Amino acid sequence: MTPLLIENDLIRPQPRKDALRTIFLLYEGLNTEVSLINPLIANTTLFKNVPVRFRPLRKTGNDIGRTSPLAMIDIALKFIRDNCGPKGCFKCERDKVLIVFDLDVAKNDQTEIDKIKQRKTSDMILCFTNPAIELFLLLARKGSYRDLIAPHEKEIIENDYFPSENGKKERFVLHLFKENFGIDPKDKEADFRFVLENIDTVFQQENMYLNHRLSEAANKLTSNIAYVLKKIKNDKIDEIQY
Repeated sequence: MTPLLIENDLIRPQPRKDALRTIFLLYEGLNTEVSLINPLIANTTLFKNVPVRFRPLRKTGNDIGRTSPLAMIDIALKFIRDNCGPKGCFKCERDKVLIVFDLDVAKNDQTEIDKIKQRKTSDMILCFTNPAIELFLLLARKGSYRDLIAPHEKEIIENDYFPSENGKKERFVLHLFKENFGIDPKDKEADFRFVLENIDTVFQQENMYLNHRLSEAANKLTSNIAYVLKKIKNDKIDEIQY
């Protein structure tokens, strides 16, 4: 198995007397999460005075194709095991691997979702959406939960395929986002600046309308991305609940 590549810090940590915690970022996909969350961390003032550094991890070799939540946890476990110790880059019981993934693979089976929580260790932070990250992206427009998400809650949760303009089929939440925002989030060059510009709206709508508990995620519109980022911002990483 090829080792994960550790990339440079996304932001320059502010000088602090206490030791910095490192949060290593591990993403399910190669495009959407990278193009969205890396700039979100690097280009906002959310983490300006937080004693944390963020370092993206890049999957290599066979790990690139391993995208299920349990597979992602296994990848994180190996990284922690290989890099924990006096000479390693990972400080156990202090640093974290933040894993970002969709829950669509669980098909709203809470028993399968619970397996994810059971496999997690204290060295990890889980960041997830149900069914997919496009639900989080939809929150970047004021009133979008009321106007776009709530009227289509059933279709989004069912996560069935929807015919697209090019004759191919795509998941309904992806279709809904592309139709209303004119952006293909699967495109490597997708520009998510609109999320950065409307991050307060995203955070507010996620907090008000979406479930953020993994233990209650089946058949519920779910995202804990804003919830997790706010906990990190407030230096309350160890208070994150699932």
